[in-house]
Amino acid sequence: MAGRHGGAIEASSILERDGRFYLFVSFDECCKGVASTYNIRVGRADRIEGPYRDRDGKDMAEGGGSLMLATIGPGGQEAVRTSRGDLLAFHYYDGDEAGAAKLQFSPLLWTSDGWPELGPLPP
Repeated sequence: MAGRHGGAIEASSILERDGRFYLFVSFDECCKGVASTYNIRVGRADRIEGPYRDRDGKDMAEGGGSLMLATIGPGGQEAVRTSRGDLLAFHYYDGDEAGAAKLQFSPLLWTSDGWPELGPLPP
């Protein structure tokens, strides 16, 4: 299956929280610097085997996936639980530094209906 711009769907990562499973994936084309269309999407399931569905109920196996981040090429993500809370690690390209590749660790916050969102970075 291809992403929205014909690129890959890859770099899957699963995080369990409160009896549900969250599948984070990278969509589209990576590794083209500021021309990358890579973005991070998420789906949720009641069983680790799936099916994983986005916020609108669309199955990720059929092109679903709620958009989490689509700056300049974010992807290659890994969701992790730490003693300081849940984090999402990912790479991206910095448009302010001529597309230099960067690594980011962002807190995962959880909505009242159980969906992850990226939180602000600590000062």
